[in-house]
Amino acid sequence: MTPHRNSNEMSRSLRRSRSIRRSWFCALLPLVVLLLLLFTASARAETLSVPELNDKVEQWRAGRKVPPPVVYQIEGRATPISRHRLQFRNCKLMFESAADLNDPTRRNANMEVSGMVIRNEQTGAYSFQVESARELPTDLETFFEKRRELRREPPEKWHALGEWAKERGEFYKDPELLARSEEAYTHALDLERQSLARENPQGLLLLAEKARKLRLPDKLAEDLLHEGLSIEWRNARRQTGADLNDLLKRIAERMPGATKALTEPETELQRAYFDSPRETYLAADSATRRKLHRLLYADLLLRTITPELAADGSNGFAVAEKLKRLIPEQHALAESYRDKALAARAKEIETLTKSELLALSEQYRDREQPEVAEHLVESWLMLRQRRLEPDDTEGLIELTDEFRNLLKRNDRADRLLIDAWKKNPRATDLAERLQQAGYRLFEGTWMSAAEYNARPEGQLEQAIRTGRIEKGMTAGSVRRSLGEPQRLARAATSGEITEVWTYDSAATTRLTVRLKRNRRQSELTVVDVSQTAESR
Repeated sequence: MTPHRNSNEMSRSLRRSRSIRRSWFCALLPLVVLLLLLFTASARAETLSVPELNDKVEQWRAGRKVPPPVVYQIEGRATPISRHRLQFRNCKLMFESAADLNDPTRRNANMEVSGMVIRNEQTGAYSFQVESARELPTDLETFFEKRRELRREPPEKWHALGEWAKERGEFYKDPELLARSEEAYTHALDLERQSLARENPQGLLLLAEKARKLRLPDKLAEDLLHEGLSIEWRNARRQTGADLNDLLKRIAERMPGATKALTEPETELQRAYFDSPRETYLAADSATRRKLHRLLYADLLLRTITPELAADGSNGFAVAEKLKRLIPEQHALAESYRDKALAARAKEIETLTKSELLALSEQYRDREQPEVAEHLVESWLMLRQRRLEPDDTEGLIELTDEFRNLLKRNDRADRLLIDAWKKNPRATDLAERLQQAGYRLFEGTWMSAAEYNARPEGQLEQAIRTGRIEKGMTAGSVRRSLGEPQRLARAATSGEITEVWTYDSAATTRLTVRLKRNRRQSELTVVDVSQTAESR
């Protein structure tokens, strides 16, 4: 072989070698590019929760977009449904793996997978290509581990733990995890409560509001709210009037039952509560707490009303009406204010005319205070009675007519007439009015028809029934027993009248009855009875 021939063969061999290397490079180039993309994507892998992944997929689906070549790490509760497929709970994608997937070792296990979201160009469906998968602790295991790490941590850390458990519990509808969330929130609030100054009602009220927003048990929020408001109540004990309006408003808005009047007195409960507000409240059940809310509110409300009472009590009716409307439990106090008002207005009432009195009493009736109106009229009539002269029987009769007409008090009118007659038994006008009212004078006592009919039969009645005359009988009783005398003789001396009645009988006997009446008596009374034989 010549040198020229050898040289040509070497040249052809070198060209074949270069062509082979170029072919391998072209074949491997796509694989190298893919590996570089995967390496780059892994380097910037994005961790997503299942809700976050759902949101991204919805955005891509709405825009019919191809997902970016990004590796995602997805964590959540997952269940394998075959050797190469698994489903995350509440997730809208199917997860597919080229490699076999291991079955979880725990119930409610969490899984963490890495991979990419792809879109099928023909169907437009999205799926997740799993590159790797591993099992994670359950949510409860994670919660307990986090809780152990937070033993000495501030409230903010416990609040974050509660928020994590709440979000996952609501997403997976897990009641046990939600209960753990409540536990973490409650511990956070307890730590905040311990950090507050001893007298910090505003801080307690803010914690109560936080408890409500977190939907923690009502009792916890109530305890904090009550403690804050009761501190303000205690600090405001020396305040009265409008200074308490803001506190009253907040109690009315935040404490159920505060504006509802109690149906019966709660004296013992009030005493225990005012002595130890916090201890009594913590030991109370729900129904009793509403009573305590009312006691707290009513005490403050009373302190806004009582300063309105004038020093002389003249506006007692108005203050009593306000008590009746706002704190009906304070009935006894309202009545005492009315009594003070009557006493204070006695001089004013004395100067009123009858028409002015009636107009004023009508105003009270219009305000649904008939008892006050009646007291007003009665006071006016009693003042008129005090001004009467002892012998003014005509004025007294007019006054009794007013008692009958204005107050419908016949009993009071009759009593006034009887008392006046006792002082002046010769007043025939008084006796006539009593007789018109159905009274009868018996043995010096005026009796109603019912009293007269119910009395036991006396000696005089027996005498009248048998036709006998006894000392002490009135002239009327003698007439009832024997009729009119055949003869009558009368003698009058200073201050006394004497009459002698004579009855002749068929048995030749004569009955003589002597009767007397002094100035204080209204009727003749038998003082002596004698019977003699007639001379033939």
